[in-house]
Amino acid sequence: MTDDSVLDGIFDSVKKEAERFMSCFSGSHDDVSSYNELRDRCESKAKEKINKFKEEGGHIMDDNFECLLYDANFSAQWNGKFGTYLGIAFFFYHWGQYCYSSGHRREGLLFMARAAGCGGVWQGAGLYADRVETAELALKKKQDHGKKGGEVTGSALAPARDELKRLLETNCPSEGWKTKTAAIGAVVDQLELFVKKHKINLKTDNLDNAILTWCKRYDDLRDVLESSLKKNIKNNRVD
Repeated sequence: MTDDSVLDGIFDSVKKEAERFMSCFSGSHDDVSSYNELRDRCESKAKEKINKFKEEGGHIMDDNFECLLYDANFSAQWNGKFGTYLGIAFFFYHWGQYCYSSGHRREGLLFMARAAGCGGVWQGAGLYADRVETAELALKKKQDHGKKGGEVTGSALAPARDELKRLLETNCPSEGWKTKTAAIGAVVDQLELFVKKHKINLKTDNLDNAILTWCKRYDDLRDVLESSLKKNIKNNRVD
């Protein structure tokens, strides 16, 4: 096996890797369609630049190569756009083929390897973006489920809250309760009986705290509790 045939084999292998990395990484119809548009645009620009290079009889230099990567890095870091890597990958891919077929084999192989590298960055960024999007959708679904569950729970406990409101109003002494603790203590046992009788899904071992939480969360209960306190009855009394 000659050195040329070995190099040909390496070049073909690297070329296949570049093509694999530059291929569309998603199976959805929308993503494939978007990829095709991006691919056609990038490949068209790459061929246009290469044809200009051919006409001028020049070769891309290392400083041009670094400039291209700098633009891609800037676009990715500050704009969150990784499509530039795909455009550069196509440029290196076609330029690598042109160099290799023109007898500049080492240069052609180098640029084909660079094409594979840029294609890999582009594909990896796309896969990572898909993972982030999937995680965000899962989190939103969990939050929506939790919100819906909270709404269902709140609705299920509405009869107990209505009964609490009634108990606070009917059991309030004429002079009012001295404290909120006294008011809650006066009705908690009756509310517990109501909950058990109607089989409401509410734990009663810490019902005092549940009542206090409701009175903070729901305006109607808070108003009833506040108005039943002795200090407020005294202030609101008209002599």
